[in-house]
Formats: sequence, structure tokens, C-alpha cells
Amino acid sequence: MTRIGIKHEHTASGIDYTMCLNEKAIGTARVIFHNEHEYELSEVEIKPKHRNKGLGKKLVQFVAYHVPHHQLFLASVIPDFYEKLGWQRLSSHPSFVDHTHKDCQLCDPEQCISMVFKKPPFLISLNGPQSHDFFDYLQKQNPMICEFSHVNLRMWKEVENNFMIEIEGYWFMISFSLRGMAASIPPQPKIPEPVFSTFLARCRELGVESIKFLSWHAAQQLEDFEYFPEPSEFDYLYKSRDFADYAGGRFRKKRNRIAKFLRHFPEHRVIEYRNEHKNDIINFVKSVIHKKAFCCDTETVLESGLNQNLLTGFFVTVNDDIAGALFYSQLNARTIDVHFEFSAPHVDGLSPFMNNHLGKHVVDRYPFINREQDWGLPGLRKSKYSYRPIGQIRKYAVKL
Repeated sequence: MTRIGIKHEHTASGIDYTMCLNEKAIGTARVIFHNEHEYELSEVEIKPKHRNKGLGKKLVQFVAYHVPHHQLFLASVIPDFYEKLGWQRLSSHPSFVDHTHKDCQLCDPEQCISMVFKKPPFLISLNGPQSHDFFDYLQKQNPMICEFSHVNLRMWKEVENNFMIEIEGYWFMISFSLRGMAASIPPQPKIPEPVFSTFLARCRELGVESIKFLSWHAAQQLEDFEYFPEPSEFDYLYKSRDFADYAGGRFRKKRNRIAKFLRHFPEHRVIEYRNEHKNDIINFVKSVIHKKAFCCDTETVLESGLNQNLLTGFFVTVNDDIAGALFYSQLNARTIDVHFEFSAPHVDGLSPFMNNHLGKHVVDRYPFINREQDWGLPGLRKSKYSYRPIGQIRKYAVKL
């Protein structure tokens, strides 16, 4: 599985970005804060053997929407490249451009063009004050799809670059991630035709490629488009009681694996997660991620969730070392969303043990558990089916 992601680090003068392919750095970019009005994109570079694959465009677009400022400047001798990504040429240079600087002299100052990227004014940041209205609205719609979990949206906001669009009281979302530009429609009442037309116009203005994570109800409103299911994105839904009891022949293998775990590791401990455990959990997750095909952004997103105190969870120690961890949150009044589950590969039976513990812990309040999608990975799909889901939350998409 090819894993691509972007890591960023805030510095005293700006933000440094690193594009990674399977955890190896293949590209860089830097945003420099010159003053409160001028923020410069500079030092964009993709390693030679990874060029001409569209990665530079993805890096520039990601950074442009990730930077927490309305506009971003740059000076370049290849303006055509940036114009295709929505940048506009300027008739004069910003104050930070100094063509007498030694770095400028290495280039071609006479061919240097200054450009600016401005985010459309209708895009609303998930960090802004209106986000509270959006999340309140979303919770009232009783979401079942994991992408519309308020916790997922807050954790993934800097990786997916999610923005909101509000049109006459109806809400939509736009994501500017490395996978491409996509829109989504949260669960809500039937959208009036004028509102929907305005939303599609916004999508065309942004160059959105698809509308994803559509429920069946939302897909039915796209009468002029051909929608199709995305099985790799389907969420798996379970009964909490099944996890709590593992009753009957369906769960015989799970009970046997738990018995094996208890027999081999009688000194294990289950510990409720608290903030003081964060660094130990992050270090454990790093060690697991490097051995398995997790999403490249998993570590970043988990740390974001822990930093924002969005997650509830527990971890299991074996011989005083962390061997597994599980984190979840409320998706709606009757369902929890399991966001992360990690277990050391050498501790057999730990995963069914943790899910059994989870079921016992939540069954009296939440009758259902959403364990999210399988990303099309055969091993993950097999594992999710082994826990006997009662069904899947289907998701649809359309191409624009």
C-alpha cells in the first residue's frame, strides 16, 4: 500500500511542510510570515525522481488551503504552473521581494513574477466562530456516517483541509486533501433546488472533482448525476451487546482467542487513558504504524485528537509495556465511533479482548458501534467481518 502524506511544523518565522511517501521525504515547501499582511510560499521542491507525477501541484494546493490566512504570496519564474492552480499575477511585487538578494541572483530576476492566492470568501474555516453553529446543526441531524462525526472533522481538519459552505441555512463541506478536491453533503433535510444549484456553482468555481460520502438520501437529491457506491468507504456497524457477550457459535473463535490471551498474559492491565499518558501512547503508535500499512496521517490525526481532548479510550499493558490501545467518541445518541485501534502483533488475542472490554463498557448507554471503513484493504476487511457486523453504512459518490 502506497502511503502519501504531508507533515508540517510551526517555526518562529512560519511553517515548514514535508511531503512523505511511505514515511520518506520526497518534497518540501515553506511558508514565511513577513508581516501581518504578507505570507510567502517559498522553497517548493520535489525530489527529481518523483517529479512529473503531479505531486508538486498537490503540495502547492494543500499548502495554499492549509495556511490559516486569507491570502498567500509568492515570486516565481514559472507563473504558468501556479496560474493553473488558481494563483493570480500581480502588477507589482510585495515588500518582501528583494531582487538584490543572493538567492534571487541565482535565478532570473527579470523573469520573476509575483502572484497571490486568495481563498474564496464563501469558504468558512472549521477553526472559525461559525464552526460551533455547524457542529450543533450536524449533531441534530443524527449522523451515522463516520466522516460527519464532529470528532473526526476536528481531528482531520488540518490533514483534509476541510472547509464549510453555508447557503441559506444549509451546510456543505469542501475538502482540499492530497487525494484531491472533493465536496460532501452532511445529513440534512431535502435541499431546495436554488440552494443546490448555488452549491454546484461553488463546486465548479473551486474545481471540485467529486461529491463523496453521500448517504442514500443525499444521493437521491442528485437527480442529474449518476451516483455510484464506494464499498471501500462503507462503515461497519455492530451491536454493542455482541461485543460485550461474544455469545453463540458466531463468536467461538473470538472467545478462544481471548482465553489464549488471558492464559499467556495473566498479568495484563487495562488502564483508562488520561492526558498524562499521551507521550507513551504516541510512541507506542509510532512503533505499530511502522510495522503495518496504516494511513500515513494516522499518527498526526491521533495526536491532534489527544491534544484537543476529543477522544475517550483505554490501553492494555503486558509486562508493564503498552501492547494495545483503543479510542472512540460519540457519533450520535445511540452510537459510538471507534476511531483508532492498535495492538502489538506479537500479543495474540488482544484485539478481541479490547473490543470485548469496549462492549462491556458502553453497552448500557450505546447500543451500536461504528468501526469505520476498511479502505479497501483485504486484511482489514476480513478482520471487520470477523466481528459479525449487523450491516454497513453505505456511502455513494458522484463525479463532477
